[in-house]
Amino acid sequence: MSRREHSTYELRTKLLKRGFETADIERILTTLEKQGWLNHDRFIESTLRRCLSLGYGPLKVQAVLRATGVSEQAMRHPSYVELDWLAHLTQLCQRYFREKACDSAEWLKRARFLQSRGFTYTQIKYVLEKTNDHDIE
Repeated sequence: MSRREHSTYELRTKLLKRGFETADIERILTTLEKQGWLNHDRFIESTLRRCLSLGYGPLKVQAVLRATGVSEQAMRHPSYVELDWLAHLTQLCQRYFREKACDSAEWLKRARFLQSRGFTYTQIKYVLEKTNDHDIE
């Protein structure tokens, strides 16, 4: 638990796998929350930072959060909603693509890569067209 933040869902699942009783698990989780060792907002923020450092887009981040038991309502967290995904995607393109896409095959290859990172087609099209019109520095 000391390497990264955990969600309540993750801890509950780990404790169930280790054979703890449900009542004991709930008591443990409540104690951890009261002591500040388990914090939902801190978990979302740290997960978001980790995903951004890995170059993930909004769809991939949503999938990671859902897999860790974060509700759709919690995904409206200010750190997530206020993020400038186009700026993040532009930085990612600058990091990975040193030159302009010279042909449509290269453009499609880049689009597929960015789509696998969890960006939407609209975001990808906008940024790749913008970076193809200008030098990528």
